[in-house]
Amino acid sequence: MEVWQNNAFVTVLVGGVAFLVLFLPYVVWSFHRFGQLSFRRIIGWAAVCVYFTGLAVYTLVPFPEDPQAFCASTHVGYNLHPLEFITDIRTQTAGMGLRTALTSAVVLQVVFNVVLFVPLGVLLHRYFRRGVITSTLIGLIVSVCIETTQYTGFFGLLPCAYRVADVDDVITNTAGTLIGALIAPLLLFWMPASRTLTSTRLVARPVTSMRRWVGMVVDGFLFYLIAASSSIAVLVAGRLLSWWPVEAEPEWISPAGDVVALLMVFVIPSLTGRGGSLGQRVVWLTPRWPAAAGSGDGSGGSVGADSSGGTVGGGWPDDAAPDGGQMGGGTYRGGSLDSGSASSGLLDSRTLANGPLWRRLARSLVVVGPLVATRVLQLFIGEPVSGALNALSTLVIVLAVVMVVPTRSHRSLSGWLTGADMVDSRSVTPTVAGPGAGDTGVGGSGAADPA
Repeated sequence: MEVWQNNAFVTVLVGGVAFLVLFLPYVVWSFHRFGQLSFRRIIGWAAVCVYFTGLAVYTLVPFPEDPQAFCASTHVGYNLHPLEFITDIRTQTAGMGLRTALTSAVVLQVVFNVVLFVPLGVLLHRYFRRGVITSTLIGLIVSVCIETTQYTGFFGLLPCAYRVADVDDVITNTAGTLIGALIAPLLLFWMPASRTLTSTRLVARPVTSMRRWVGMVVDGFLFYLIAASSSIAVLVAGRLLSWWPVEAEPEWISPAGDVVALLMVFVIPSLTGRGGSLGQRVVWLTPRWPAAAGSGDGSGGSVGADSSGGTVGGGWPDDAAPDGGQMGGGTYRGGSLDSGSASSGLLDSRTLANGPLWRRLARSLVVVGPLVATRVLQLFIGEPVSGALNALSTLVIVLAVVMVVPTRSHRSLSGWLTGADMVDSRSVTPTVAGPGAGDTGVGGSGAADPA
């Protein structure tokens, strides 16, 4: 019992860590596959991480503390006789009362082998949308792989088998998977089907604070990943090619990695397509400017009236309504302050343009640019000044995160300074497209694919 409790603790701990590590990749995949995040499917993903961790923990560990001594003193066999557990139960529970027999180790082992694979059938059938037969076959394959791993001593990593490979385990595991698949509709009736979410993938949705923050997190992750990868690549190349002595590695490598990351995540994307950063593209967001702001820049926004007949001039027409009622309602009626509702849904993108390149470039540099500039300047300036600049650049990032909530269309600091608004990229049509006119997304539907 103590071993089972320890395994439960390890399962929750390691499974939780796995969920956190895989959460951001799951978010990116979910936005790409479904066009949104489903809270209920996030719960399902957490269950997947914890369950498969538990499956590995309960079936493959613990290993012998001293493999050589264990193999010298213990012989672990195997059972190839199907349904041998019935004979074992009959023999070992002979003369016992019903309650004692049901709680005996030989019975509990069989029950545990069945119960252990019930969640697999539930998840395969309802979460991954596999049929009952397919789910059962997958359970069979997983069980065979586990028994093979045990019999081969983790494929030779251990000098001998450390657990009994039992065909009855395969039978009971497969039965558990079948039971799980059959009862899955009763247990996970609340789980939205993936095909239902996929069918609305290209439907524009309101811009929310959470979507903006998710995009920021993706941007931050990609920024530090690219910066670290670039710096490590230069360090490795420098050592292999003897560009400099190992004890005198140049200080500019890390700031150079930051510059590369800034260009790849923010600057270059701002000059291509519709101008959103990589993180914004993942969550289907794109910056747009009033059509008049694009006059003379080749963005296709130099028009006197939009398609709905409203005059364009520093704002949006009073009668511009969200397309098909899917943008959440509410329109901006002009003015230079964020007097509109920050939670009014999506602005009418028919009256917006891609904006001039200088605005797009400026918006890409507002938040992260000061941080990268500070790290570069640290190579040339003293500690007191660089410390103050670090504090200011950090304050800019914090301000950008906070300003997501009160600003119109949740455009935050960069949008507020450059006059941009955030819209759902799926609501953008080629009607007022400029430099990103060819950025029509999947199947020429006019919706930008975030991938």
